[in-house]
Parts: sequence; C-alpha cells; structure tokens
Amino acid sequence: MSYNEIKIKTYEKQVFINDQIIAFTRKEYELILYFMIKKSNVFSEEPIVEHFGGDYVILSDSLDFVYTQIRNLRRKPTAIDCKIYIKNISKF
Repeated sequence: MSYNEIKIKTYEKQVFINDQIIAFTRKEYELILYFMIKKSNVFSEEPIVEHFGGDYVILSDSLDFVYTQIRNLRRKPTAIDCKIYIKNISKF
C-alpha cells in the first residue's frame, strides 16, 4: 500500500517514508494504516475512537489519546522531510 512517498508493507507491519523505514508504535501503525485505507476522507474523532477502542471508549471523558496519537504520527514524517497529509478541519 502506498501514497506518494509513504509505503506500508502490511505483512511485515513496516512503514517506509522516502524509502527509509520509520519506527511507529503499534497504535501509530494502526492509525497510519487506517488513514491510508480511508485516504481522502473527512471524518470526526468518533470513527477513529471506535476503530481503536470500540464503542465503550466514546463514553470516556477525554479523547486526548486520539489527539496524542495523531500528533505523534505527524512528527515522525516531518522529521525526515515528508509532507504532512493529515489535516485538521475546525468544527466552527
């Protein structure tokens, strides 16, 4: 699976950016794979939370873990000069 300079080898669970292997945590890997499968889509936090934690997580008071995972996912590619493809859209 690939998108521009990002390539994922799903069997090995490896992510390459500009042909360089990048270490991601399990959750970061799952998140980048989720975004790659659903590329070009716009969605709220709820589908991401449901995908990673099931319906019970929505009852949680905080979605900080989602924001933390996305922030971490943005940092690693920019460290090796990769364009950021994950964009925020304000609700207001």
